[in-house]
Amino acid sequence: MPPELQPPSEIITLEQYEALPGEKRVEVFDGIVYDMASPSQEHQIISMELSTILNTYLKSKNGPCRVFHAPKNSLILNDSSDLKKFLNDENFPDKQ
Repeated sequence: MPPELQPPSEIITLEQYEALPGEKRVEVFDGIVYDMASPSQEHQIISMELSTILNTYLKSKNGPCRVFHAPKNSLILNDSSDLKKFLNDENFPDKQ
């Protein structure tokens, strides 16, 4: 359902977001959860082509960057206090 057609929602916290079921497709903007539809076939074709082009280029440069094809959780933080909450061993178990 497009965001403008969804009933108003309460703002959720990062902890509530992390507790959402993994199979539930959502986006969160300013703490409000929006349901997401599955992408169309055309969208998937374009997405895969772009991912392939980016991945090929980045590999040719031998740099540390990597390409992740959807679905991939991304977290965009507004300020450093949010960053401090997120940067911990629980979210990054591989860090040394």
